[in-house]
Amino acid sequence: MMTFLAIKMKNKTIRYLLFGFGVSLLLLLISSTASYMSINRLVNSSEQVNNSNLISLELENIISSMKDAETGYRGILLMKDSLYLGPYAGAYERAQASFNRAKELSANNPVQQKNLEAFLPIMNQRFKVIDDGLMNLSDPAFALKNIPTGKSLMNQSRAMVDKMQAEEQRFLLDESERLEKYTSVTPILVVGAALLSFVITFFAFGRITSDLRKREELQQQIEEASEEMKQRVAIISDIAQKISRGEYSTRIDITKNDRLGGLADALNQMAAELEQSFNQLEKQAWLQQGVVELNDHLKGEKNPSELAEDALSHTLHYLNATLGKFYLMDEANTFMTTAAAYATELETQSRILPGEGLVGQVAQDKEPLVLRNVPSELFRVNSGLLQGTPATVIIYPLVFNDQLLGVLEMGTIQPLPEMALEFLQIASTNTAVALHTANNRLRVHELLQETQTQSEELMVQQDELQRTNADLEEQQQKLQASEEELRVQQEELLQSNQELEEKAQLLEEQNQYIAQKSRELIQLNKEVEQKNRELELSGKYKSEFLANMSHELRTPLNSILLLAKLLADSKDLDLGDDRYEYARVIHNSGQGLLELINEILDLSKIEAGQMEITIDQVPFTAIANDLQAMFTPLAKNKGLDLVFDFAPSLPAHLSTDKQRLEQVLKNLLSNAIKFTDKGQVTLQVAPVNPSEVTFKNDALNQTSVVAFKVKDTGIGIPKEKQALVFEAFKQVDGSSRRSYGGTGLGLSISREISKLLGGEIQLESEPGQGSEFTIYIPLSLSPVAPQDYPEENANKVTPAPEPVATTVPEKASPAVAAPSAVPDDRASITSEDKVILIIEDDELFIKALVPFITRKGYKTLIATRGDEGVELARQYQPQGILLDIHLPVMDGWNVMEHLKQDAATRHIPVHTMSSEEARRKSLQLGAVEFINKPLAEKELGIMLERLESAGNKNSRLLLIVENDEKHAQALSTYFRENGIDTVVTHTGSEGLEKLKSNEVDGVILDISINEQVAYNVLEQIKKDTSFEKLPVIVYTGNTITKEDENRINKYATTSIVRKGNTYEKLLNEVSIFLHIVNQTQQPSSEAPKKNKLIERELTGKTILLADDDNRNLYSLTKVLQQHQVNVITAVNGKQVMDLLESDPHLDAVLIDIMMPEMDGYETTAAIRKKPKYKNTPIIAVTAKTMPNDRHQCIAAGASDYIAKPVDIDQLLSLLRVWLY
Repeated sequence: MMTFLAIKMKNKTIRYLLFGFGVSLLLLLISSTASYMSINRLVNSSEQVNNSNLISLELENIISSMKDAETGYRGILLMKDSLYLGPYAGAYERAQASFNRAKELSANNPVQQKNLEAFLPIMNQRFKVIDDGLMNLSDPAFALKNIPTGKSLMNQSRAMVDKMQAEEQRFLLDESERLEKYTSVTPILVVGAALLSFVITFFAFGRITSDLRKREELQQQIEEASEEMKQRVAIISDIAQKISRGEYSTRIDITKNDRLGGLADALNQMAAELEQSFNQLEKQAWLQQGVVELNDHLKGEKNPSELAEDALSHTLHYLNATLGKFYLMDEANTFMTTAAAYATELETQSRILPGEGLVGQVAQDKEPLVLRNVPSELFRVNSGLLQGTPATVIIYPLVFNDQLLGVLEMGTIQPLPEMALEFLQIASTNTAVALHTANNRLRVHELLQETQTQSEELMVQQDELQRTNADLEEQQQKLQASEEELRVQQEELLQSNQELEEKAQLLEEQNQYIAQKSRELIQLNKEVEQKNRELELSGKYKSEFLANMSHELRTPLNSILLLAKLLADSKDLDLGDDRYEYARVIHNSGQGLLELINEILDLSKIEAGQMEITIDQVPFTAIANDLQAMFTPLAKNKGLDLVFDFAPSLPAHLSTDKQRLEQVLKNLLSNAIKFTDKGQVTLQVAPVNPSEVTFKNDALNQTSVVAFKVKDTGIGIPKEKQALVFEAFKQVDGSSRRSYGGTGLGLSISREISKLLGGEIQLESEPGQGSEFTIYIPLSLSPVAPQDYPEENANKVTPAPEPVATTVPEKASPAVAAPSAVPDDRASITSEDKVILIIEDDELFIKALVPFITRKGYKTLIATRGDEGVELARQYQPQGILLDIHLPVMDGWNVMEHLKQDAATRHIPVHTMSSEEARRKSLQLGAVEFINKPLAEKELGIMLERLESAGNKNSRLLLIVENDEKHAQALSTYFRENGIDTVVTHTGSEGLEKLKSNEVDGVILDISINEQVAYNVLEQIKKDTSFEKLPVIVYTGNTITKEDENRINKYATTSIVRKGNTYEKLLNEVSIFLHIVNQTQQPSSEAPKKNKLIERELTGKTILLADDDNRNLYSLTKVLQQHQVNVITAVNGKQVMDLLESDPHLDAVLIDIMMPEMDGYETTAAIRKKPKYKNTPIIAVTAKTMPNDRHQCIAAGASDYIAKPVDIDQLLSLLRVWLY
């Protein structure tokens, strides 16, 4: 009935709508057509006017160019000086360009096209006359003849131009007349159509409004009925699927008496019958299986005790019972004894009479007894791990032909089903039959034995009587002897007591001795700990010494290498061949010294356990190419054959650290070439069967192994020296007259690196026969846990701090003086210049660096102290910064922190450079890249390109991987409002696909999507070399453990931001990595637009705000009212429910979780029970930040969750997401 009424009302409404809107649309179409035609005509006329003006202007330009040419010609005729020929230069080209432009603009005017075609020969002839005059300047007669011709052509040109300009004026007049005709009619049509449309619309609105009111009431009733129908159909469909899967216990709770209700009853009946049949079959199968297994255990010739043990054991295991006993009745049926026990004491001596206790009562009544909910003081279950009370105790009599043979008692932790009692009934009968058979068998056996023994006893009784008298006499003698023995034992007991006292005193002395030794041991442990601390301190001093020495050596070495390279490559200086050779020798010597420093540092890192292993998929072809390119020229210079033999059975890739593996192979090949004067050097690579090689490293026996074998035909190594070559600073020939140089570090480092790669090095050699070094490593090296490096742990990257006003030391002044020895360009810098700021304390290095930068088109600023560099960066805003780490006053790390914390400088790209390894820390602090000193010219060019690329990129694209769709949308909206484009995905796999298909500048990864998935995403990003420097911000609401933080921080450009922080802090972190200006930190013309947009979206919305803290109510109310939001407040959940009784209209609800009377969970659940607010957005607000808070809020019915203190930007973003 409701459907029929709805259709009828709908048809009626449609008729009114068709009439009202049809007429209105018709009138609108007419007025719009007229307006469009008029506007289109106006636009065309405007374009024609512009074209006419431009044509006139170009014609004037042609005449002007012709005048310039004639002026230059006359000037040189009169003054005979080529200086006056200036106006003539380029005049023809300008005239030709103007002519072409005029022709293009008048393409739609045939008259003008014809005029221009007629004008072109005249213009060309005029310029030709001038050119002829210039060619014959030395002939006065030619000039007198040429001037009248030129004047005539000029007059013709002016006449043609005047004619064309007159044509343009006529064309403009015609366009104006046509335009007036259209503009006079259009307003009348528009006004008339608008008035008539208003009348018709007002009439239709009145009729439609009346129908819509009735329709809304009916529509609400239909929607409620439809929703109920959908729910019932969904429930029935779900139940049917469960029944089809075998879940027969499922039932439908639908009580309405309609067709769906009848279908539900039929499904319930079918499920019940299927469940009953299936349960009955299962029950019968279970009973039969138990009885068959019990009968198997009862078979055989067993005595009653053995039978009792087997029956008890099987019954308890089959019923999952916890403990039990088996009682057997004696032959006289007077008492019972325990024959078998399980998980309890076997009390064979105790007797139970019929009627005594529960067991005796069951024996007397011959009826089973089942006890449920047993009190703990009656029965206890005990084990080594637990103790408890059985849930059910069953005592079952074993009766055969109304004769009690025994009782079975058992207890279970879990309640027993009725099916178990049926099994016990059958099992008791079968056990009783077996007991009866065993008793009969035992009785027959006993009767046979008894008959045999009786005859024997009769024969010996006579002898026993004779011996009895003799025994009595003997016993009398024994009694006398016993008295004597007791006296002797008493004396021995006294002596034993004295010995025990002496032993006790000795034991006390031993205890004192042990206590003294314990104190001495404690003192020794303290001394050992002190020695360990001293050893650690010594190691620390050693590391610091090596690091400082590395810096002190690399810094001057950097300048030596750069300047030597400059001199060696600067052929234009004409220094002479000897000096070029000197420069090359200096450069090569410096490179050798650098390699020595690197080797010493590598050795110290290995000894300290700080060498980092980076596992990648390494192609064997890449290894071969690298080594061939490096060593083929060396081998050729020595006249050696260099052979590379890679087995065809090798796989395509090797999972290991390519850099470290190649370092070992380079050491081995370099040594092989150095110690080989003739013959060949061979590198063989092949897979190895672990069973064919004896490894010192047992782990190699458990995995696939590949061997890299370096063989040479050199001098060889004696057996007694082979262990020595792997020791640091040791060589085969260490004398002062040795033939070969070197530090003795290469093989030592190679051995330790091979261990880090999970392998080992083996050596085979004979003097004069050459050597064979073989490195065995796993084909696939498993990742190891990240190691804690002192430098990195001391400088863990924390979430980006709030932007603060950067302060510099008082020594710094607005205009910092550059070092006197190296002047910079600050005095000549303009706003158009590209500027690079160099913060470096090595003046020699600066002098070598500045020419490179200047040749690239940059101006330079120089600071030799960290605090000066910060001030110069703020004052001049350079395009990029080259930053050294070791600086006076303020080191490079502090400079980075100051630059990235200051909103005015955080967007400037920074490229760090140092003689110490600090790449990871540099990238985590926001540097574009890190590079080791000393630098090559090519590296300098690449460094400047990176700085320019990072600073010039206008648009930034951020990938957001967040499983919560609403939070992802809010986050994306916030970033877009701050000028950062975003791509949003909700799973790790989608994120990787977007990463590969888009040019992404950074990633925000929500680790709570799934920790393993998130780590897989990080691993995939790390493996792909194209994403090596891609910044990844791990954004998480979970608690980050130290282990997780170490795991995350092994990815060099990864930072961690907690979800408890504000959106602004997250934007700060993104700004650091993407080198952009944080829009939230500086005023912008976009900010008012953004606020107006938010106000427009939230204007007029009604939001219920519930919080028991009046300060929070006040502050949040003020914020929302600033965006034109109507706010209704409540101080607890009960007041919220009271407000909802008046049935107000609410667009959203903000509710605190911790409130008196009714907390946020209860209130949210109660709101959701009201149909009107079933879909109203509810955002939970809480000061707690436990990991499962959000899940609890969502489970209670909240739409979303936000933590205190409330981030206003985040709150407004969430409201906009949920309201739109």
